[in-house]
Amino acid sequence: PIDNPLSRVPYAHLDFLNRSCRMYHETQTHLFAHANVDPSLPMSEQKEIDLRWTKLEGPVQHYSGKTLVCGHTRQANGRPLVLPGVVCIDTGVYDVDGWLTCLHLETGEYWQANYRQEVRTGRLETPTESGT
Repeated sequence: PIDNPLSRVPYAHLDFLNRSCRMYHETQTHLFAHANVDPSLPMSEQKEIDLRWTKLEGPVQHYSGKTLVCGHTRQANGRPLVLPGVVCIDTGVYDVDGWLTCLHLETGEYWQANYRQEVRTGRLETPTESGT
């Protein structure tokens, strides 16, 4: 038989995720999504596939002018990626060499920790078109 990893997740946890978690969050200055957004659409009209699964392939300048904070596209260097209109904080915590990243939006400071109990800090770099 095929092992379904979700079968090991307690029902209460799945219920919380299904009923309480939103697909996105929006503030006066930022958009938050797991994966990506269609920059031409209001958040209320975004497609689930973009919000959850579409990889970041470059700058995302949402028509609202708000900055997107996302994940889902691992940054191999272990540092957040800053492009015009977007900050990607997926730094690969799920990989043996990855980091968990926490970002302070107002200051650009971030804190990281890994499974080896190492910690480090940094500050977001100025956005570039290419991310390099």
